[in-house]
Amino acid sequence: MDRDERVVEGARLGGSFEIGEGRTILGELTIAGAATSLYLHDPEFFLIRDEVEQGLRGILHDRTKVTVLGSSIHSELGSATRYEQSFNFAELAPAYVVSGSRHLSSSEAEISKITFHIDDAETVFHDFDAMGRVIDPRPLIKAVVGANEKRINRKIPTGPDADIAFFAGRTELASVLTAVGLVRIFHRPSPSHPLATREVGIRNRTLIEIGFEEPRLLTGALDAVMSVLRFVNMLAGRPQNIDGIWLDTVHEGPRSPLDLYWTHRPIRPSEWEERRSHPVEILISIVDDPEQFATVLRHWLAADAARQDARVRFSNGFEQQRSFPIDRMVGAANMFDILPDDAFPAAAPISQDVADAKATAKRAFKSLPLSPERESVLNALGRIGRPTLRSKVRHRAELVSRALRGPLAHLDDVTDEAVRCRNHYVHGSPGSFDYSEHGGTFTFLTGALEFLFAASDLIDAGWNIAAWRSRGSVLAHPFSRILHSWDVEAERLRALRNPRP
Repeated sequence: MDRDERVVEGARLGGSFEIGEGRTILGELTIAGAATSLYLHDPEFFLIRDEVEQGLRGILHDRTKVTVLGSSIHSELGSATRYEQSFNFAELAPAYVVSGSRHLSSSEAEISKITFHIDDAETVFHDFDAMGRVIDPRPLIKAVVGANEKRINRKIPTGPDADIAFFAGRTELASVLTAVGLVRIFHRPSPSHPLATREVGIRNRTLIEIGFEEPRLLTGALDAVMSVLRFVNMLAGRPQNIDGIWLDTVHEGPRSPLDLYWTHRPIRPSEWEERRSHPVEILISIVDDPEQFATVLRHWLAADAARQDARVRFSNGFEQQRSFPIDRMVGAANMFDILPDDAFPAAAPISQDVADAKATAKRAFKSLPLSPERESVLNALGRIGRPTLRSKVRHRAELVSRALRGPLAHLDDVTDEAVRCRNHYVHGSPGSFDYSEHGGTFTFLTGALEFLFAASDLIDAGWNIAAWRSRGSVLAHPFSRILHSWDVEAERLRALRNPRP
């Protein structure tokens, strides 16, 4: 599954591209992240509008087949003259470039499997004993060399300073049937060349694979990747960079996967970047507790369709890492409000007196002319009898506190003030103190909301948060830092809410 070494960042690749009606013109593909472009040119006039939506097929000069998908027109069709020769040109901005031994259809669902690698994979799925060096190779070196001697039919000299590296042989870490497909986590070791003498070793990548029950279009396959990626980001404690994606299709023929270059792939912002978590801090160890990993992944993905809006809101804030703007605080509170009703207990029925008063008021305001005030009151009346944002956050926070098997100090103070802070920035209502003068507390409130949201979501799926906490921490994972600072920050918050005279 080696990546096509030509379709890489910074490459400029020439070839010919089909534009319909049996016509082929020359083009140059520049691989440059979000600035990736396809420049097409021909002496004769051409149009490409219809082909933009369908995708363009091309063959590079080295005979690699490329499919350019999801393009927008970067510059309109133009013409120019150079050295007394006229030509026509157009430039496209592709969303995806698929390369390999065959083309990928833009209209036929043919992707049976998608595999990708994230930059923290070997930490998130840490398998300490998968590879290593033999501590004392001297008793073993003759047997190891002897096995090679039989294969190559010649004598290999040995000496007292032998060294043996190994891959233990277990490749598969997990195989979980989920709502998005069969998710596999596995090692892909690559040994050095058998004739190498300067540098010998084994390079390993731990990959994530999603196999689909029914073939998918590219966009559908990437939707599944994003669902799994949101889960992995929480385990890792920071957004992940995807540094390789490969596609298997249902068609017979060459078995090597196609390589996908995603021009707007998820990229972890380098500003305010979180450091990589220590393996002990990863929320679930796939090696030490594979059953819990499978259970949580399965249940979490089963709820993803219903909870996606709220989870995406969480991810949008979480990817800002060590930066805590006001919008992140507002979003951290709002994501509780857009969880589905089954994330909360059923609301207690309102009394008949309240129901009658609500109905009377509703009739009165509905009779008024349309106005912002009328709509505001009607919306408020509609919320009577439904859980408030404050009660929703309290409920989800209590799930976490109970699961930790040790109550979080002053939990209601923290969650109530976080909601009040959100209301201050959304509605202009007064806060308990000046949030702009207490940036550390503001940051704590935002981080606490995100932690309580994500932790309760994982607990719903079967996560043992108490076991995770007991493993220790180096305070690289943001959830570790929140729990480490909770008592001190909660006391500071109480002092700000209830200042001494």
